[in-house]
Amino acid sequence: MKQAINKSWSRFIAVQVLFQIDFNERMGLDISEVFNERKIIKVIKNMHSLNKNIIVFEDVEYKIDSKWLISLLKHVINNKKDLDINLSENIDKSWSLGRMDGTLISILRCAYTEILCFNNIPTKVIISEYTNISASFFNDKEVDFVNGILDVLAQKFRSSEFIK
Repeated sequence: MKQAINKSWSRFIAVQVLFQIDFNERMGLDISEVFNERKIIKVIKNMHSLNKNIIVFEDVEYKIDSKWLISLLKHVINNKKDLDINLSENIDKSWSLGRMDGTLISILRCAYTEILCFNNIPTKVIISEYTNISASFFNDKEVDFVNGILDVLAQKFRSSEFIK
């Protein structure tokens, strides 16, 4: 079994953890009860175990980058309202966040956070990673949507990476 330590797996887990947190909020559960580092680590381990049972992942032993993953989750959770406002301003009005699938919103929040806060990661990598993650959950329409939105955000907030 080959071993992989990468941020790709951590991103995949982050999207799932954020979806679960949002689901808990919609069900009226107190988010402060859900989000503390110890509980998040437990959720991450559970997601990691569940994902390893998916056939696509069964031949690779993935290792999550826990420190980076916790940092990403904290950034998203602590800035969710601002992220949502800014995402809403940058998407077509026919795709309002209120009508979007929770997983799609989690993908966009994570990617947008990386674009804004993790300048050491090239935007092309961020766009590629989250486009691939969206392909794990959605059809071409949503994947193209994610790719387009992330391209707009990357050019808006990291235009220097696109100058030739």
